[in-house]
Amino acid sequence: SLVAQDADGHIVHGRNLDFTPAEKLQPLLTNVRFMKGDKVLFNSTAYAGYIGCLTCMKGSFSITVDTRPWSTLPGKLKIP
Repeated sequence: SLVAQDADGHIVHGRNLDFTPAEKLQPLLTNVRFMKGDKVLFNSTAYAGYIGCLTCMKGSFSITVDTRPWSTLPGKLKIP
C-alpha cells in the first residue's frame, strides 16, 4: 500500500493487489458496496468470491490487508 498527500492536502491511499498468481486473480477483481437497506456501509475492492475485506473504504478512512512472501524482521525470520 501507498499513502500520500498531494499539494492541496488531499490524502491518497493506493495499492496494487499483486497477490500470486496475479495473472489468474486480476480477472476476478471487483468493486463491492456493502449495504444495509439503502445505505452504503463501506466500499471494498476485492477478488470475486473472497469472503472478507482486502481493501475497505468508508468516508475518509481506508484500510488494507497486505502480504509478502518474506520477512524483514531481524534474523531474516522466514514466514511459511
